[in-house]
Amino acid sequence: MQVLIHAEATEHVSDIRFHKELIEWTRKELPAVVTFDFDNFSETSITNYGLDLARQADRVLVVIDIKESKSLGGLIRFVDQLSRLENKDLRLVLNGKSAELNKMSKAFGSRFYKDLSLEEQQKMARDFLRRRQAA
Repeated sequence: MQVLIHAEATEHVSDIRFHKELIEWTRKELPAVVTFDFDNFSETSITNYGLDLARQADRVLVVIDIKESKSLGGLIRFVDQLSRLENKDLRLVLNGKSAELNKMSKAFGSRFYKDLSLEEQQKMARDFLRRRQAA
């Protein structure tokens, strides 16, 4: 199973975008990919579901968009738990500024990407999530 998880952090719940271009593009172009999104206002059960998807996935692409948010909510725990998944074919993209998440993202090494455009994210999704697993 291939999974795309999109997380967003905003200052106010009213600033959350419900139209997420990468999610919609993935559903259209890569219909076999499971998509999931949440935000920094989501309850713990929602972020836990995202972690469960990541654990079950063969490949997982996580994109986090930070929009001027002082409170990251469950994103800190989410990224911490992602970093603990051993032998997971995973890519993490962080768009925006968060000193704390930047520091935590170092644990991902070459699997971490910073400030990618929508086109670069789409290319990554196409190349990474379409790859066939080695037999």
